[in-house]
Amino acid sequence: MKKVKFLITMTCLISLTILAAQTTENKQNKFKTVVFQVNATCMSCKNKIESHIAYEKGVKDVNVDLQTSQVTIVYNPQKNTAENLQKAIQKLGYTAQTPSCCQKNNSSGVKCTTDKK
Repeated sequence: MKKVKFLITMTCLISLTILAAQTTENKQNKFKTVVFQVNATCMSCKNKIESHIAYEKGVKDVNVDLQTSQVTIVYNPQKNTAENLQKAIQKLGYTAQTPSCCQKNNSSGVKCTTDKK
C-alpha cells in the first residue's frame, strides 16, 4: 500500500512540474521586444522614461541605454502595441523612432519587434 501511495504521489509531482514548466514557457513566448531611438541624454531622462513607461499597460520590462540612446521595452502585445508605447515616450517630451538598423531589416513597415526568447 505504501508503494502505491508513493507512486501516486510521485506521478502527481511530476505532472505538476511539467505543467508549471509549460505555463512558464507560454508566459515567456507571449512577450515581444521593441527598441526605440530616443533623445535621452542624462540619468534624469533615463529615470523619467523608465519610471513612466513601466506603468504602461502590458509592459514587463523597460531599459534605457544612454550610450546608444535606445529604449528597449518588453511588453505583452495582447495588452499594448509598439505604436502606443512610442506615443507614451513622445508624451514625455522625447523623440522615439525606430533605429535605422531595424528600418533596413524590416520592410513591412511594422515597428522593430521580436519575440523574446
